Amino acid sequence: MAKRTKRKISLGCLFWIVFILLIAVLFFLNKDTISFVLEKTNARSIFSNNKS
Repeated sequence: MAKRTKRKISLGCLFWIVFILLIAVLFFLNKDTISFVLEKTNARSIFSNNKS
């Protein structure tokens, strides 16, 4: 019978997981700044369904 080798997570997959986690952490740390800029530039009305 053939030997079963343990599958290791490839370096590329690990990179993308760490990258996505880093972006999520940066988003949550700068949540107030992002919200302020969206309101100041009136971009929030573009993304909302209400046409006001």
